[in-house]
Amino acid sequence: MLDQLPACKTSANTSRQGAVIVFLKFADLIAQAAFLWRLLFQWNLVFVRIWIWCAVHRHGEHGHLAIDVWSEMHG
Repeated sequence: MLDQLPACKTSANTSRQGAVIVFLKFADLIAQAAFLWRLLFQWNLVFVRIWIWCAVHRHGEHGHLAIDVWSEMHG
């Protein structure tokens, strides 16, 4: 039955399927990049919080700096 189909329809279906595959690969790449960015951002927040906690508990010059940074970050 496939032999009876015109060649142009088969080629259009193939190109459409190729476009869908490229789109899905691109969407998957964007999803992976977003996941890695979010993971990196979360770890960055963890390190900032640890730095602020250490600086505040040292009660030194860095403690005041950490409090200023924290207040600017969180309004």
